Amino acid sequence: MKSLKTLGIASLLLQLILFRYLSVQSQWIETFFIPQIFSPVAGFLRLTTSWIPFSVGLVLVYGLALFLPVLIVRHFRRGRSIKNLLFSVAAWAGPVFFFYAVTWGLLYYRQPLPLLMGYDTNPVKKEELHALCAELVEKTNAARRQLTDSSIYNTASKHIIEQAAEVYHDAQLPFLKYSTPSVKMATGSGLLAYTGTSGIYTFWSGEANVNRINSPVDLPAVILHEMAHQLGFASEDEASYLAWLVAKNHADPLFRYSACYSVLWRSLRQLRQIDSTQARAFYNGLDSTVYLDAEIDNARWEPYRNRLQDYVISPFYNLFLKANGQKEGILSYDRVIDLIIFERRKAQGSFISPF
Repeated sequence: MKSLKTLGIASLLLQLILFRYLSVQSQWIETFFIPQIFSPVAGFLRLTTSWIPFSVGLVLVYGLALFLPVLIVRHFRRGRSIKNLLFSVAAWAGPVFFFYAVTWGLLYYRQPLPLLMGYDTNPVKKEELHALCAELVEKTNAARRQLTDSSIYNTASKHIIEQAAEVYHDAQLPFLKYSTPSVKMATGSGLLAYTGTSGIYTFWSGEANVNRINSPVDLPAVILHEMAHQLGFASEDEASYLAWLVAKNHADPLFRYSACYSVLWRSLRQLRQIDSTQARAFYNGLDSTVYLDAEIDNARWEPYRNRLQDYVISPFYNLFLKANGQKEGILSYDRVIDLIIFERRKAQGSFISPF
């Protein structure tokens, strides 16, 4: 047993060195790792879990959270030392890290989406943000007017999940091919809500999990975001952008509205930081029904807001993202606005996808 633990620790050290080397091989990750390794493995995981009605990945997490303290207590009751415990943990970390790297970790180092799409990534100008906000206000209002309260709030989450796979299919972008959906309403949604989690991709099970607390307005965008993770886009801004890209012009008005609604508030918040007067004018230009949807959304999440989110969850996730090459950490979520502006720049000419 000791020799196996030593082997596990040795493999972990070798993997860390190899991971560091591969993390700068973005071309290899894009052209070989994703199509030849990640996609088949992720597809197999989705196939394995798609037929199960609950979130397998989350149940495993909850089970581990309950069982791990028991194992630790049993370890010390048997008279074993802390050194022995750390040795065991390090040994198990070897295979765990390998699985993490193959199913998620290396995805953070793929080629940036703007490069794949051929976008101009020069710094965003104030005028470009103004123009985007104006367009989003107009599109959000227009999409909301095509919907009634009943058509939004009486739409079953199951219908939205089924429709989401079609949205990616209808986009007709080869690099967004999606098969064998494994999208679940999250098991333990209330528990996730206390951590501020609207959706989570459990890479160890291949499932896209969405919180039941989400309103029907948020739900389509959250589902599409988590599905983008399933397709191999780990960066949060890129996942949000792909959700926007495939849904903004879709035939279903609820998906169009959700796409606009999900980025509208981020864009206005950014504008408010540099031009509060113009931002206020845009806020005033929003339809009253959009504000009503926002109030309903906030009311659903309000009971779950707590200091744990601000002082534990957010800082931890911020460190996790930075440790995985996301220099802006949790602030990277807002970079979806930059990506949309990059897209607008290209749309001014002839947009031809390189895929």
